[in-house]
Amino acid sequence: MYVHILWLHWSSLHILVRYIIFQSDFFSSLLPRLFAFPTETLALQLSEPLLSRYVLLDPEANRKLLPSLLTPAKSESRQFYAFHDDSLVHSSSSGPREAFHPDRPVNPVLPGALFARHLVPLILKIMRVRELRIRSVLLE
Repeated sequence: MYVHILWLHWSSLHILVRYIIFQSDFFSSLLPRLFAFPTETLALQLSEPLLSRYVLLDPEANRKLLPSLLTPAKSESRQFYAFHDDSLVHSSSSGPREAFHPDRPVNPVLPGALFARHLVPLILKIMRVRELRIRSVLLE
């Protein structure tokens, strides 16, 4: 019986360690992958899941994702070309933004206007939650 308990404890510890490593890898690789999405899509579709309680309370996300997500980009004018219905379309309101730089501590994900329009109301909604840890994460 002692061997089974020891094996169960070791298995649980092994699963926990694998989960922590997976979690660290996930949040490390998430930010560069977010830069592949158009900013409009990030603001409309992904901002709420990225600011979920699970993400806000995760220490890896606090170190690797949230500083870039909660910092608006300074440059508003982004011009790019995209394909729409097999034709090249010029646009300046959505699409890829400045490239991700892994050497920077903070890579802002959303431009200021989209940040103010979509993330600020969401942050104000989250601040109504009376959980100290969530509030402290947002205030950092």
